[in-house]
Amino acid sequence: MHLLIIDDSLADTRLLQAMLSQAWPQRFDVAHSLSGTEGLHQLEESQFDAVFLDYRLEDAHDWEVLTKIRESGSDVPIIAISGQGNENVAVESLKLGAQDYLVKDTLTPDTVRRALSNAIEKVSLVRELAQRQRELTNFARMAAHDLQAPLRRITQLADFLHEDLEGKINEESASYVQMIGVNAERLQALVKSLIDFALHGDLRRPQEIASLEVAKEVALQNLVVPIEESGAIVECDCPLPAVCGDLVALGLLFQNLISNAIKFCRNAKPHVRISATREATGWRISVADNGIGIEPKNCESIFAPFQRLHTQKEFEGSGIGLAICKRIVQKHEGRIWAESEVGEGTTISFTIPDAEGEQIRN
Repeated sequence: MHLLIIDDSLADTRLLQAMLSQAWPQRFDVAHSLSGTEGLHQLEESQFDAVFLDYRLEDAHDWEVLTKIRESGSDVPIIAISGQGNENVAVESLKLGAQDYLVKDTLTPDTVRRALSNAIEKVSLVRELAQRQRELTNFARMAAHDLQAPLRRITQLADFLHEDLEGKINEESASYVQMIGVNAERLQALVKSLIDFALHGDLRRPQEIASLEVAKEVALQNLVVPIEESGAIVECDCPLPAVCGDLVALGLLFQNLISNAIKFCRNAKPHVRISATREATGWRISVADNGIGIEPKNCESIFAPFQRLHTQKEFEGSGIGLAICKRIVQKHEGRIWAESEVGEGTTISFTIPDAEGEQIRN
């Protein structure tokens, strides 16, 4: 086992090494860094099974080194340590990504052993879960991709068959042929939704600056046909802000929300209103419509995959669009929710962090 201790006190380091020797009799080696800068350099150069990180370092403020380790993308198990017990310091270390917290004055071989074992086990479980998620995502992508070609062929053959048999068979038989094509197209749409869902399942927290105004305009361009066919009016109160986000994902988010707002409008011309409200840590974006609305009790369940409140005959769709929206918003460290009453339209809002930087991607 390869361990790293980042502590500017040689005496404390030797004490911890002695505890480790008693707690972990089997063979292991320990590297030591007297500063945060040196510790970060060692983590870049070598692979460690775990890190013991001191709270007070001469060249770093509080948990600055812990923050930098996690910002680098490293998931190495970290046991945070400090000279005196402090609940706020402990909570902060865990929030920043440490697996455990120990107080130097109360160290024993047993507490060190348990902390090290638990930290390694926690990270191991997270890594295993992430690997399984990647495998599942890759499987979904491959399965969806492999289904696309035969479905397109079924649709083509159904069209050919419908044209070839037109006037030669009765209306009932002709409707059966037509249903083959219609259902194949629905399945194609579902497969496309599955691909979108898989593609946005492994997003990391976006770090670039993206214009929500551009994302909205991209969505509107992609929705030209349904907007024109329905006569929908889509308006925005003001230019939308720049945020910390993924432009492509945000475009898909707007596309799904606006598309839903247009689709679930039965007896009136769709009227979609987009607004932005400044909040303490970012923005709240709302997409409101004058559609059929939903019962308040269903406002949470509509974001679950394949959740449908209406039949395909009433409103077409795969039931996965809002689930994709939720996943995109969560990857942006925001939240999404719906407010609605039956017959009164629906407003879907989401929060997103403010922009931090100067360069806007467009």
